[in-house]
Amino acid sequence: MFADGRRGALPRACEGYSTNILKTTAAVTAAAAVAAVVMAGGASAATLYVGNGTCNKVVDVDPDANECFGLSKGNVQQINENSDKFEYTDGTVLTGLFGITNWTEFQKEENFENIQSDAKAGWFDIAENYYQTVAVLLKSGNQWAAYKYDNGLSGWLDFQTANGKGLSNYAVLGTGMMTPVPLPAAGWLLLGGLAALKRRRKTAA
Repeated sequence: MFADGRRGALPRACEGYSTNILKTTAAVTAAAAVAAVVMAGGASAATLYVGNGTCNKVVDVDPDANECFGLSKGNVQQINENSDKFEYTDGTVLTGLFGITNWTEFQKEENFENIQSDAKAGWFDIAENYYQTVAVLLKSGNQWAAYKYDNGLSGWLDFQTANGKGLSNYAVLGTGMMTPVPLPAAGWLLLGGLAALKRRRKTAA
């Protein structure tokens, strides 16, 4: 309806304006769709690691672990322990190594063969830490296995690889922090007394 009340078709100028709006809207919609596809394609998909059940939580490591996963094909240094998926021999699939999604890597060695050549068995030190749960990932050949410690782990770790091939690299993960246990007052008095006794003996000597 025109301003003077008449009915009729829109003027051509208005028709062109309307067409431009439709074209612009279609272009914006198409651009948004393309952006969504690009974003979806850019997000890295989780890798599925299938364990064959040949790891041994007692034989492979000392101290004994509480649980192990593997052997599985892949490289320890390329695993995303918090978002990748891990399939067990019974068909169970967990997101995150051992079903845990808040691991922190605090130690690794990418070229262990430069330290101990062809180490089918050997040892290394786990850095002092206060993680409640610790996982040690060992790669040998084209396979790897992971060992979980529910009460933390620091210090010396003996290993023998689950597939009998030399250890090439490893990583150590932790999650959850232990609460330090304060020493009772009597404990401090005892330590102080022992120190004083030691000083007296040294002076007497």
